[in-house]
Amino acid sequence: MLRVRQIYYKNTQLHFNMRDTNDFIPLFNPTSNHLLESGVIKKMYEEQDYNDCEYYGVVSHKFYKKIHKTSSYVKYQIENYQTKPDVFSFFKKNPKLNLVNQGNTWHSLFSDIYVRLAKVLEWDIDITNPRHKMEGIYSNHWIAKSEVYEEYCKNYLIPVINALESDKKLNRMVWSDSNYISHDRLNAEQCKKIFNRPYYTYHCFILERLFPIFCYLEEKTVCHI
Repeated sequence: MLRVRQIYYKNTQLHFNMRDTNDFIPLFNPTSNHLLESGVIKKMYEEQDYNDCEYYGVVSHKFYKKIHKTSSYVKYQIENYQTKPDVFSFFKKNPKLNLVNQGNTWHSLFSDIYVRLAKVLEWDIDITNPRHKMEGIYSNHWIAKSEVYEEYCKNYLIPVINALESDKKLNRMVWSDSNYISHDRLNAEQCKKIFNRPYYTYHCFILERLFPIFCYLEEKTVCHI
């Protein structure tokens, strides 16, 4: 059984962005915080919404806009796939690469934050070494076995969120301006309501790359469909 929750926070997103993903279950989330989608992933874990299904995912209302795959296509592919990989994702054309170093392209403190996380959480890895190449999974667009979802949230997502708050050095870096550039980014006033700052902090970008890093460190099988 496949269960995918699709986040939206405005009715226009439900009616326009999610017309091609009606096999996913709409999840109305009118209020958000600095964790953005990762906060919802954490919430669904805490509510044990992933129970009683084989594969589980939480995706944004922009899924079809970014991926150009319908929910019926995704459902058919997963239900009829010959093997049972740990993770399904949707980025066939993206090569494996070091996602931590790549993050510096847009966010100057990205690798510094991950180096500190690796030390604080005792990952015992030089996370910036180019030989460490992760699957190119982006925007939290992935679907995993329910037990893999649970493992990720319990052993990686929640510990990282806690470390970002409790470690003084991490906390200082992660609350700084990420210098996010996008044509559809929130303006300063909108940012204040979510991040309590007039800019995007690093939280959502660090957490967005965490899942493929988890897959690499825990040697999960990933299939791009």
